[in-house]
Amino acid sequence: MTTLHDVARHADVSVVTVSHVLHATRPVRPATRGAVLRTVDALGYPPNALARSLVASRTRARPLTGRTTPSRAPLAGAPSP
Repeated sequence: MTTLHDVARHADVSVVTVSHVLHATRPVRPATRGAVLRTVDALGYPPNALARSLVASRTRARPLTGRTTPSRAPLAGAPSP
């Protein structure tokens, strides 16, 4: 699997620069931005949602609340009384 480090090495820029291009956190020269984006496409770099959620300290998952079956409803496959 292609990593951020692979993209940086092939585009001949730092990992920080690749991160700034992908996350739009700082301005990057248009020529550098283009080189990074072409390298991302050429190498097929997939963004890692799990890694991003760990860094951001949030998963965007929604908690389950309440019961999933009513308390008096029979369970699936259970014999009827």
